[in-house]
Amino acid sequence: MGFLLAFACILFLLTILFRCRTRGLSVSWRLTIALPLFLLLLISVPLNRKWGTRLEGVPPSRSPLTGGAGAPHGTPRSAKARAASIHAETFAIAEILKSIYGQPENGLIRSSFPSSMNVNVVSAVVVEIRGPDLASTKNLPALQSEKDMTELRNQLRVGNTMSVSLTAQDQHAFDIASQDSYGTPSEPVAKPVAPNGLQQWRWSVTPLRSGTQTLYVTAYITVPVPGENVPPLQVYLKTQIITVPVVPLYERSWWAVRDAFSNYWGDLLKWSWTALVVPLVVWLRRRYAHKEKNVHAENSYKRILRLSREDSKNKSQTPAPPHKSKAG
Repeated sequence: MGFLLAFACILFLLTILFRCRTRGLSVSWRLTIALPLFLLLLISVPLNRKWGTRLEGVPPSRSPLTGGAGAPHGTPRSAKARAASIHAETFAIAEILKSIYGQPENGLIRSSFPSSMNVNVVSAVVVEIRGPDLASTKNLPALQSEKDMTELRNQLRVGNTMSVSLTAQDQHAFDIASQDSYGTPSEPVAKPVAPNGLQQWRWSVTPLRSGTQTLYVTAYITVPVPGENVPPLQVYLKTQIITVPVVPLYERSWWAVRDAFSNYWGDLLKWSWTALVVPLVVWLRRRYAHKEKNVHAENSYKRILRLSREDSKNKSQTPAPPHKSKAG
């Protein structure tokens, strides 16, 4: 836009000078007319740059050429500051991860599973993490007192805050619910693990399908980065194969009926009430109507019989007319 304005001003200046020459004006008059136009041309170019920048919506103080303190994100100075901030954050996270991975696997994790599970029968799975000072495997009590339990023990890195998850390879094969130490349903949370302390996680597991199923125990370390939401760091993964026996057909049928009644007993009660009461009302109504019809017919019959008897009695009491002889 500035180039076009300058070109227009030069063209206008040349036109004025040519008209002045054709009219025979002297050189002094030509200079007197051309000099203000030339000065106006010189002033209009920077003004056009300034106004054009304003019209484009970019203030002069935030022009990419100024590099001032108020420069936007697209300026070189802000880009350098942002890059330096990202580099510092990345370096801090890298140092934290390096310190975590640099720790020896001096902690202990124990997982307790039932040796076998049955469909629709609730079982418990318990996982315990011990700090380095309690990582000895000698004379440890069992995590679960029930029989036929399989307990796994492994070493792992232990952080200040740990979390554990229990998942299934087939999400439709198990119903897994987290519990607290008292067996009450709760959300899985990260817990602090001191060097001389321990923490436990518990789940209620209900198999929904028979066959060979797979469960995964995964342990994480919470990465403490101030002001940043960094995903937890996985430090342990264990696979446990669970065998769920096949359920006989009659037992599955009974479970289906039981589950249907327990889950939909309200609807079943409503429909059974409708199915039983409505036919009973219809039957009673028909029976009452039939009984009324019989009573009405019986009363009509008795009335007709009574009227016929009265008519016969009246006829018998009526004297016969006198007999007329033929002679008379």
